[in-house]
Amino acid sequence: MVQRVEGANEISINAVRYRTRGPVRRFLASQPPARIEVGEAGPRSGTKSVVHWTDWRGGIGIQRMDPARDSDRCWWSTCNLRQKRHLTLPRLTTTTAASGVAGGWAVGFLNERLNVIYAGFGTAVRSYNNTTDSWGSTLATLPAVATDSLNIRLGGVEYLVIATTGGYTYFDGTTWTDDTKDTQYLVFWDNRLWGIDSTGLLWSSGTIGVEEDDAQLPLPNSTVTNLFLARAPGGDVIIYAATTNGVYAHDADGKRFIPTELTFPTHPDAGLGATTWRDAAYISAGLGVFKQVVGNDTAVVTLVGPDQDHGLPAAYRGTIAALIPTQNDLLALLDATAAPSAVTRHMSGVASNAEVIQADTGRAAILAWDGRGWQVLWTSAGATQAITAGHVSNAYSNYRVWWAQNQRVYWQRLPRDIVNPDELTTEPYAASSTHETPWYDGDETHTTNLGVVLCVDATGMSANETAAIRYRINFDDLAANQTTVGTIVANGHTEYLLPNATTPEGVVIRQIKFVVDLARGSTTTLSPDVNRFDFYFTRKEDPRWGVAVTLMIPPGGEFGQSAEQMYDNIVTAAGSGVMVQVTWRNRAVNEAGTVNPYNYYMDVVQMTGVEETGQDFSGEHQVVLVQR
Repeated sequence: MVQRVEGANEISINAVRYRTRGPVRRFLASQPPARIEVGEAGPRSGTKSVVHWTDWRGGIGIQRMDPARDSDRCWWSTCNLRQKRHLTLPRLTTTTAASGVAGGWAVGFLNERLNVIYAGFGTAVRSYNNTTDSWGSTLATLPAVATDSLNIRLGGVEYLVIATTGGYTYFDGTTWTDDTKDTQYLVFWDNRLWGIDSTGLLWSSGTIGVEEDDAQLPLPNSTVTNLFLARAPGGDVIIYAATTNGVYAHDADGKRFIPTELTFPTHPDAGLGATTWRDAAYISAGLGVFKQVVGNDTAVVTLVGPDQDHGLPAAYRGTIAALIPTQNDLLALLDATAAPSAVTRHMSGVASNAEVIQADTGRAAILAWDGRGWQVLWTSAGATQAITAGHVSNAYSNYRVWWAQNQRVYWQRLPRDIVNPDELTTEPYAASSTHETPWYDGDETHTTNLGVVLCVDATGMSANETAAIRYRINFDDLAANQTTVGTIVANGHTEYLLPNATTPEGVVIRQIKFVVDLARGSTTTLSPDVNRFDFYFTRKEDPRWGVAVTLMIPPGGEFGQSAEQMYDNIVTAAGSGVMVQVTWRNRAVNEAGTVNPYNYYMDVVQMTGVEETGQDFSGEHQVVLVQR
């Protein structure tokens, strides 16, 4: 209980009053936290802390930043993230002409034959004229909507083969033939066509149209989700069947399926994406992707999907419908129009608690994985029909990815190597894109940060090629509450004082994130290019006060205490394991109505002075007390 002072030149320490020689000397005891630097380190200058954002190749998926490992990550971005010190528009997506097929349907397949792209618009098969941007007239009518397709050469003839569940249809360039052998998925291996039906029965054909039953999956009906080729422990490439319960390897000699290390509890969307890319097999389950590398006597399974870390924004969480390998990336066709309930996966010592969230609305997207991070290649305009098919091709002498969504077919050019935007003059870019950094909190929870300046370096800028900068603070992601910093229209260094140049007093923040909107004009081969972000801020602790005061202990004591009691009190306070209450005011309530605003809990950090000897405890002591 603090004892109030009653007059001038008094102080109360640990409920004991002392007379002081003159007034107390207050000082600010808190010190600014040490300067920190996050990201690509540069010359150390000044006292301000800084976050350098110069490299986004770690990809999307970090909502709240760990400075030690996330300086190359972002939360969400539709920009191109693949080159260091380049943040540009994504590649241009082209929407092909409407198919002309009436009614409601989905595109069941996309594939090619002899440099021509074919698509199944419901049951109607049409081919694309790249010169006139037309899908022409119906070439064939499938017995049912396609579930898979292949372009193969068998017996010296190139075939387009299309699975339709109740059978399969093949085209030799002249004739479309329907075969009634029940087929849901297809693969080509050992110079034979292989198919599997919904019951898990595998068949093969060395002469198209003549099938021989092979292995049976030891699972219930409707559990098979894909057929694909991958390496076996012995080094040979074999057939694998993806199912809702895991992956099964085909034993050709024994005509049987063998379960692999990649098994998991039933997941309705497991294996919809299943392919090989570079050194591994990749199998999806909802939004998760499992990478399986097979050695001579073991298989190593790791999680690499976009459901890692903080996942994706809610509008894009859903199910991977297909995985498609390309030269530089593994593409994931993401259907967010519907998603299964939350699941937990455990397999081969790897566990993932990432959830596949049920989406009430959603968008389609194409994500790309380069072995380091995920980036976004394309997103649909709204929560429309699902993405259903995809194909990578050099048809029409142009390396592209083709996909189908919302009853339309799209394509986007793919790079044949890693390209530098500074060296491109003919690359067509999308009209706009958005980039969101993670939330950053200064790597402290007990400090308040004062954002003072944002420096942006950019090239390729003009009145039409622009970068609009905004920021949001304190986990408030409402667009209505964000602050516009400015729009960059000129090359070089742009410095923004915060909150603005008129009142550059700084912005008090706990957390901050930046949002960048890139846009171009009518020239498709031009893109704004943000090279780097440098956010400067000062780390501030709440103020902690200290006082220096000279205490007077008269020989006879004072204020109801003997000199010895006054002396023992200050010595005890100096050695106490807890802080003691201190005040030099005589009011319990200030004019604003705040109770005990002038009471402080303090440590005695320094004590010097003179004191008498023997039985005389009087003296003067210079004492320094500090809040902790």
